[in-house]
Amino acid sequence: MGLGAGVTQSMSQYGPPQNLPRTFRCGNHPEREGVGICVSCRAVICVECSTKVDRMNYCIQCLTAASAPLKEKQADNPGREAVLGIPLLVAAFVAAVGVFWALGYAIALFRSTSPGGVTVG
Repeated sequence: MGLGAGVTQSMSQYGPPQNLPRTFRCGNHPEREGVGICVSCRAVICVECSTKVDRMNYCIQCLTAASAPLKEKQADNPGREAVLGIPLLVAAFVAAVGVFWALGYAIALFRSTSPGGVTVG
């Protein structure tokens, strides 16, 4: 048997899964073949139920449970970033205007005192 025969045989295996043991089927979709195991709860999951995070499979239930504390934390202080961000943005703008005004004034003074420079005022 050559290499081509082995490729043909493996290509024919991509049809719908039949007669699979119950343990290799998705826990949420028993009619589908399991493609991975959730690293958190160790449940067999299909392609639709699987989410890869850092090359590891997670099921929908474990991802929902893991994101629940984050959602609660965000709900505790909504808009806190906006309340702090707006005054900081205004302060940064005022500081930038002040720096550029001071640099412009210093350059004007330097040019007025240099020989052959332009006079201010």
